[in-house]
Amino acid sequence: MSDLQCPAKIIFGCPGEVLGPGGGERGLSERGRVQSRQLAESLRPTSVAGLWAGPDSPAAETASIVSEVLQLPVHADDRLRERDDHRDVPYGDPVPVAALVEEIADQYRGETVVLITHRGVITRALTGRCRNISPDLVQRHPLADGATVMIEVDSSGWSCLVWNGLEPAR
Repeated sequence: MSDLQCPAKIIFGCPGEVLGPGGGERGLSERGRVQSRQLAESLRPTSVAGLWAGPDSPAAETASIVSEVLQLPVHADDRLRERDDHRDVPYGDPVPVAALVEEIADQYRGETVVLITHRGVITRALTGRCRNISPDLVQRHPLADGATVMIEVDSSGWSCLVWNGLEPAR
């Protein structure tokens, strides 16, 4: 990452509730669509410069709702896909997500960007990478359907500003 004069803010959004139990391509439930609309409405006061989403059905559906509310195109990116080989790894830094975050931070200095992906992807990407996100915090405050996490990325690293409604100590 090049030296960032102004930090980029990245808001990770979790998809709303999905239909049925795990596995396969699942869509949003009616409640999930409501949660996704609430997520989108919560972002309305923020000046969002870009919107990315994983290609999985729940993330893509949530991003479509956010796109409609914020009037932004969705950039689909496979690096935000929930991968079966990572589901059993609770923490760590998945390289594809980290690379995407670094690219976005370089491109959107001083701006805010939204990434819609699954809570497992968010948890793995930020635990250990954000200097103030610990496994203990993640376990005590798991991400809910439609939850958001805001981080700041600059030349000194990644820091979490808001985790699921909490402001972790920086």
